[in-house]
Amino acid sequence: MFGDIKVRLIDTESFADYTIRKLQLEKKDAASRLLTHYHFTSWPDQGVPMTPWALVDFEQRVDINSSAAPVVVHCSAGVGRTGTFIALHNIMSQAMHTGHIDFYNTLVKLREDRFLMIQTPDQYVFLHKAAQAAIVSMGTTVTSIDSQTRFNHLQQKTMTGMSNMENEFQSICAICKNETGLQKEDDLLYQNTETLQKDSKNRFSSIVPKDCYRPFLQRDSKDMGDYINAVFVQGFHKKDQQILTQLPMPSTLVSFWKLVSQYKVSLIVAFDTDKMSTDQTIANYLPSSEKPFSAPPYEIQSTDLKEENLWVEQNIKVVNQSSKIEHSVIHLKCKVHDPDAMRLLTFVNKSRSYNALVKGRILYTCRDGATYSGLACVLSLLLDRMDHDTCWTVPLVVGSVKSIRPQVIPTFKQYNTLHDALQKYNEMNSNDNTYGNVDENFFPKYLKSTRKEQVQSLEESEDGNIYSNID
Repeated sequence: MFGDIKVRLIDTESFADYTIRKLQLEKKDAASRLLTHYHFTSWPDQGVPMTPWALVDFEQRVDINSSAAPVVVHCSAGVGRTGTFIALHNIMSQAMHTGHIDFYNTLVKLREDRFLMIQTPDQYVFLHKAAQAAIVSMGTTVTSIDSQTRFNHLQQKTMTGMSNMENEFQSICAICKNETGLQKEDDLLYQNTETLQKDSKNRFSSIVPKDCYRPFLQRDSKDMGDYINAVFVQGFHKKDQQILTQLPMPSTLVSFWKLVSQYKVSLIVAFDTDKMSTDQTIANYLPSSEKPFSAPPYEIQSTDLKEENLWVEQNIKVVNQSSKIEHSVIHLKCKVHDPDAMRLLTFVNKSRSYNALVKGRILYTCRDGATYSGLACVLSLLLDRMDHDTCWTVPLVVGSVKSIRPQVIPTFKQYNTLHDALQKYNEMNSNDNTYGNVDENFFPKYLKSTRKEQVQSLEESEDGNIYSNID
């Protein structure tokens, strides 16, 4: 009860970066009202989020439920985070209606209404980054109904000679590269000094994790350190649900299995294991059916093994000989190098079939911890969204993962493979009429065809670039 108003929680759904609640408000002698409460949970106590993609996703979710009624936006003081969110929403409205955006006047108008809206320079810079991510995602949400139309549009050539899909991919890469380039000096200092001491644990010196994303290992008496070349990636519903890491090196065998055990990994999805025989930097880390594998203090035992045309499934028990703690994990190895869209989809769907069974994290691994592990991770996230929302936004998901591991989806070929796999998955589901009851009003107003047509007309205009006034 809040005074004479009774508030009842009807439903709660948690995602990695926000929570959505359905509330019922009741007051004596008045009709009850339903209210949707959106709670963004990934804004840190100090500063701003590391990347803008989660807030862009959140803003799109909020806009889904927009109506003529006022929207209440609040935070602790009601100026900093609140102002940044409202500014992003207003800027996206500008982009939709005019094809141009004005950061300065947006800030001025907000501050005319409320003092100190967008409170800090960091928030103002973050607004620019969020707008870039939002614009590259603008008009890219696809439903099963219009997926073929969208796919055909992406294949069309522009005046630059590149396809719309190529332009889209380059825009994502540019934004993620810019995010990496805006690291603070202390981050650069860390990478230029301490990381040099970890060269023996990095297969490629150009692919190293930032501290804010990497899992820290517990130090032991041998003082092996807390470092492993790995990064957390948000799941669809759970925070830090997935891990990307390189295949174990001879110097990182123990660290790899410590990572699996310490962070309760339930499923390992592996690529490039066929290169063990030719690449000396890839250590043999798996047990045979007859003989356990030793990486003191861990003993790795195989409890079951099944081989199919596309993968090898192995049930593994990780035993810490010192603490006697046992941990079970499923190892799913892809047998095909550089799989095409159909094989990739089949393999990733196999890994997703364990979702109801595994309660721990999912670890994706390949030779560099990015190229194929990242591709599988991104596709899995997109399929999760398709199943939940009956729609998908490729740039939003690709950008969110590339901002953590820039080497993920390194080529246009992989970006195209993603779209091919999604098309095939949609066709499979369409045959079952899975999305036959999709309501057009479910989607944000600026993600519907009207906005797509506006974006397309802008792309086909003389300058062909709606990002031209973004510094």
